[in-house]
Amino acid sequence: MNIKSRRLGGSKKVTIIGGGVGGLTLGAKLAQKDFDVTIYEKNSDCGGRCSRVHQDGYAFEQGAILYLFDDIYKRTFRELGESMDDHVKLIEHEDHHQVFFENDKFEYSNDRTRLAQEIERIEPCGNAREKLDNFCNECKCIEKFVTENVFYRTYDTIWQMLWFCIANLITNIKILWTALMYSMHSSVNRYFKNDLVCQALTLQSLYFGISPYTGSSLFSILVAYEIASGLKYPQKGMVSIVDALEAIAIKNGVKIQKNKGVDKILIDRSNKATGVKLDDGTIVSCDIVVSNADLTYTYNALLPPTKYAVELTKKDHVPSTITFFWGMDSRIKGLKSHNIFIPSDYRKLFEDIHDKKTIPDDPSIFIHIANRMDPDLAPDGKDALTVIVPIGEMAGLRGGFEKKVEKVKKKVIAKLEHKLGIKDFASKIVTDIQPETPDSWQNKFNCWGGTILGISHSLTNLLYFRPQQRCSEFSNVYFVGASTQPGAGVPLVMCSALSLVPKIEADLAKSKLRFQ
Repeated sequence: MNIKSRRLGGSKKVTIIGGGVGGLTLGAKLAQKDFDVTIYEKNSDCGGRCSRVHQDGYAFEQGAILYLFDDIYKRTFRELGESMDDHVKLIEHEDHHQVFFENDKFEYSNDRTRLAQEIERIEPCGNAREKLDNFCNECKCIEKFVTENVFYRTYDTIWQMLWFCIANLITNIKILWTALMYSMHSSVNRYFKNDLVCQALTLQSLYFGISPYTGSSLFSILVAYEIASGLKYPQKGMVSIVDALEAIAIKNGVKIQKNKGVDKILIDRSNKATGVKLDDGTIVSCDIVVSNADLTYTYNALLPPTKYAVELTKKDHVPSTITFFWGMDSRIKGLKSHNIFIPSDYRKLFEDIHDKKTIPDDPSIFIHIANRMDPDLAPDGKDALTVIVPIGEMAGLRGGFEKKVEKVKKKVIAKLEHKLGIKDFASKIVTDIQPETPDSWQNKFNCWGGTILGISHSLTNLLYFRPQQRCSEFSNVYFVGASTQPGAGVPLVMCSALSLVPKIEADLAKSKLRFQ
């Protein structure tokens, strides 16, 4: 380990608010550099939205469901001096997504020949394989560009942003042009004209909470990645990654205080953070405060009022969900591990969610069945269904929400009965855990307005335009997580944590020079 880095950390006390993936990764890395790190987690378990609910032998993913960008996970463990293989076992899963349309079904496959045949069935063109290869090759170039310039980098000044543009103006002009001029939908539409095919190849926009009609074509990398890599799943679920990070953090000396929420970040008269006040009134002094809590929430609930805090509330945030957790009395025929039900009016779905910020009249449904990949996550011969219904960001905060949830539940069940040919589907639900709603996302995880992934991923909320990791209003305050750079999702939050460490070290080195 670098001796100079350890000296920089010295005995500096760091308080991290929230034991999510970002907080655990950052805590472990700072502890390795000799910082005295304590994480305060308001809930009984770490992980935040990357967590699990379980009952009666059924286990359900509560937030993060898909394991994508394997290289970033493995890189993170290497940065922490560990091998991911020693902590997490990945299950290679042959099954893939299946997409239910109004009058058809689309079967995904990471075998391009089979996938091209499926496309050809819906859109007879005679050269679907060639078109699919061209689309995936274009997306592969975009993925390399995004990984190097978005995932693994942050932009603290407009000059860094301008240099990024100048440096890529010649070498990556085509990618930049595509990102600016094409949405996900229009990008796919350059290769395939049938609307169902375009829907099948853009539904991944739901993962990042963007509309395929307005979201940049940069996000088409999600489609190409799934096609190229297939589906992998951590044994015991996504929470196994959280458990591994927590174990590594503790091994390196991080202290984790669970069921300990933070009420305020303490700021002195010189606008410098001096510690935090816990929910029970305890004052904790420290040198550095890092919030892994929702960024908009942190600015508006934990820090003193600022103009920027108000500005954050006006930014577009990722929509919310109603998520049901159903333990079934048997294995449900017709379903795979990942199932997406698309309504007849695809465009209206996103208008309802993103523009009207309401519950769609005809919602989309994403059903994840973890035990189809890891049989230990449900009783033998039965299924554990996590049923996700994307809805508008503020839908849960307008009153009378219990009735709305029940209405959505009836719509979901009716659609499943119709599509799967199952009578009285509700009678097959033997375990029905309290669903997650915008209200519960907000109450449990301090998600501002019930949003599930924080600030949106529009082009105006990426790179330099996404909130900085350093707090510009108050010194010694930093951010890690979904709403700061580089973005949301477990892999990007890991990147966020690793990119923050050198910034804290640099600021500490500068402060030491000032006082020498």
